[in-house]
Amino acid sequence: MVQFGRLGPASLEGVRTADNWQYARYFDWEQLYDMNTDPVQVRNLALDPRHRVRKQELIGELQRLGGGRRLLEPPGPYRRKSGPTHMPHGKDFK
Repeated sequence: MVQFGRLGPASLEGVRTADNWQYARYFDWEQLYDMNTDPVQVRNLALDPRHRVRKQELIGELQRLGGGRRLLEPPGPYRRKSGPTHMPHGKDFK
């Protein structure tokens, strides 16, 4: 589990499994990626109902490790650029 406070980087908690799934929570949004099929994290599966069970498993693992207990805050006026899909890093990203 990774966890950062609000003073500094964005508040973040996350887990990554041995079978390459990654779940991350910020204070007002969450991400779920299958790193086997999407290694550069372009397709956020957190809201996809087909992956609801897998997301709940990862939330359970995050809670087992001591995180994931706070409720997500409602989104503020800032609109995130990354929705279900977003552009990966620039062309220099390898």
